[in-house]
Amino acid sequence: MFEKITAYWHTVTAILAAATYLWFAQKDMPFLPRVGKVVGACLLGVSVAPEIAVKFGTGQNTTLVAVITLGWVVLDAVSTLIHNRALLVEMITRIIRGGGK
Repeated sequence: MFEKITAYWHTVTAILAAATYLWFAQKDMPFLPRVGKVVGACLLGVSVAPEIAVKFGTGQNTTLVAVITLGWVVLDAVSTLIHNRALLVEMITRIIRGGGK
């Protein structure tokens, strides 16, 4: 019984640690987009990390932190591309014309 309680709090601590890191890593963003990215990355990590940990045999909390961080990178990249339309069009054009030549 106590093992489940300890595992729960370890998971909560991992989520809070990753969320705190993400929060302070993007100080230049406005409040609501910042909250959205942190919450989105944490929810992605919580929903996917257990399956990845089982598949690859890694620790659940380590996988959780890694997935939250990777989720934030992906969300940040996608939002950057969406907000910078010229860069997105240039990337698509390069891909269509032959792999960036």
